[in-house]
Amino acid sequence: MPANVTINDQRWQFIAGNKYFVLGTLRFSGTYVTGGIPLSFTDIRNPIPVGAALVKATRAPFYASIPNSGTYSFGYLTPAQQAPIADPPITTNMDINNGLLQIFSAGAELAGAASLASLPLVTGLFIFQGTE
Repeated sequence: MPANVTINDQRWQFIAGNKYFVLGTLRFSGTYVTGGIPLSFTDIRNPIPVGAALVKATRAPFYASIPNSGTYSFGYLTPAQQAPIADPPITTNMDINNGLLQIFSAGAELAGAASLASLPLVTGLFIFQGTE
């Protein structure tokens, strides 16, 4: 199951130079998958249109800062970080929902199939390239 980002309104998004900044709250559900779970920026709650993007970008963020919460800490892997290093760099599959969120407790990654229902809501800062 993905970690879904909720963005309250447009005031939580701003542009500085060629960077697009978004503050969002993460909701967790389902179970954890070893290696990370998809970080979704598609609005699953808004039926009109179904699956509308929450942000004005088409590629996954290149940076995410998610503060620790209790014993939990978080890491983010961009699609490029997930792919083996290649020359030229791999730029395919950079879709907005292809980043992975890793979750750690007391310094160790959560076990596969661990329930995410008890994780607290956390607010993260996500930075996208440009204003696509």
